[in-house]
Amino acid sequence: MPSGHVKRIPELPRFNLSEAPMDFLSAAEAARRLRVHPETIRLHCRTGRIGRRVLGRWRLDATEVEALLAGFQPSPKTGGGDVQTSPKT
Repeated sequence: MPSGHVKRIPELPRFNLSEAPMDFLSAAEAARRLRVHPETIRLHCRTGRIGRRVLGRWRLDATEVEALLAGFQPSPKTGGGDVQTSPKT
Protein backbone atom coordinates (compact mmCIF):
# COMPACT_ATOMS: atom_id res chain seq x y z
CA MET A 1 0.00 0.00 0.00
CA PRO A 2 1.46 3.39 -0.91
CA SER A 3 2.51 5.57 2.00
CA GLY A 4 0.02 8.27 2.89
CA HIS A 5 -2.93 6.10 1.82
CA VAL A 6 -5.68 5.98 4.44
CA LYS A 7 -8.50 3.47 4.42
CA ARG A 8 -11.90 5.12 4.53
CA ILE A 9 -14.09 4.32 7.51
CA PRO A 10 -17.82 5.00 7.16
CA GLU A 11 -19.49 7.57 9.42
CA LEU A 12 -21.30 6.14 12.43
CA PRO A 13 -23.70 7.82 14.82
CA ARG A 14 -21.98 9.51 17.77
CA PHE A 15 -22.46 7.91 21.15
CA ASN A 16 -23.26 9.74 24.36
CA LEU A 17 -20.81 9.11 27.22
CA SER A 18 -23.57 9.78 29.77
CA GLU A 19 -25.53 6.72 28.66
CA ALA A 20 -25.22 3.30 30.28
CA PRO A 21 -21.64 2.00 30.75
CA MET A 22 -20.03 0.75 27.56
CA ASP A 23 -17.02 -1.32 26.74
CA PHE A 24 -14.26 0.87 25.36
CA LEU A 25 -11.23 -0.16 23.33
CA SER A 26 -7.92 1.61 22.90
CA ALA A 27 -6.79 2.61 19.41
CA ALA A 28 -4.35 -0.32 19.43
CA GLU A 29 -7.07 -2.81 20.44
CA ALA A 30 -9.43 -1.48 17.77
CA ALA A 31 -6.64 -1.66 15.17
CA ARG A 32 -5.99 -5.32 16.03
CA ARG A 33 -9.67 -6.16 15.64
CA LEU A 34 -9.94 -4.29 12.33
CA ARG A 35 -6.52 -5.49 11.12
CA VAL A 36 -5.31 -1.99 10.32
CA HIS A 37 -2.38 0.04 11.64
CA PRO A 38 -3.10 1.84 14.96
CA GLU A 39 -2.17 5.16 13.32
CA THR A 40 -5.04 4.62 10.84
CA ILE A 41 -7.43 4.44 13.79
CA ARG A 42 -5.86 7.50 15.44
CA LEU A 43 -6.16 9.48 12.20
CA HIS A 44 -9.88 8.77 11.99
CA CYS A 45 -10.21 9.67 15.68
CA ARG A 46 -8.45 13.01 15.12
CA THR A 47 -10.79 13.84 12.23
CA GLY A 48 -13.80 13.18 14.48
CA ARG A 49 -15.10 10.18 12.56
CA ILE A 50 -14.80 7.69 15.42
CA GLY A 51 -13.77 7.56 19.06
CA ARG A 52 -13.49 9.96 21.95
CA ARG A 53 -10.64 11.30 24.08
CA VAL A 54 -10.78 9.94 27.63
CA LEU A 55 -8.06 11.18 29.99
CA GLY A 56 -5.86 12.08 27.02
CA ARG A 57 -6.17 8.73 25.24
CA TRP A 58 -8.37 7.65 22.35
CA ARG A 59 -11.17 5.28 23.31
CA LEU A 60 -13.60 3.64 20.91
CA ASP A 61 -16.93 2.08 21.73
CA ALA A 62 -16.61 -1.69 21.23
CA THR A 63 -19.99 -1.87 19.46
CA GLU A 64 -18.84 0.91 17.09
CA VAL A 65 -15.73 -1.12 16.26
CA GLU A 66 -17.81 -4.27 15.75
CA ALA A 67 -20.07 -2.34 13.34
CA LEU A 68 -16.98 -1.25 11.40
CA LEU A 69 -15.70 -4.82 11.41
CA ALA A 70 -18.94 -5.97 9.78
CA GLY A 71 -18.14 -3.62 6.86
CA PHE A 72 -14.58 -4.91 6.35
CA GLN A 73 -13.40 -7.73 4.12
CA PRO A 74 -9.80 -8.97 4.01
CA SER A 75 -7.67 -7.47 1.28
CA PRO A 76 -6.23 -10.25 -0.95
CA LYS A 77 -2.81 -8.52 -1.11
CA THR A 78 -2.22 -7.50 2.51
CA GLY A 79 -4.75 -9.45 4.56
CA GLY A 80 -5.90 -6.12 6.01
CA GLY A 81 -9.44 -4.81 5.98
CA ASP A 82 -11.06 -2.86 3.19
CA VAL A 83 -14.38 -1.14 3.80
CA GLN A 84 -17.08 -2.37 1.49
CA THR A 85 -19.45 0.49 0.70
CA SER A 86 -22.45 0.59 -1.54
CA PRO A 87 -22.06 2.51 -4.80
CA LYS A 88 -23.49 6.05 -4.89
CA THR A 89 -26.58 6.37 -7.04
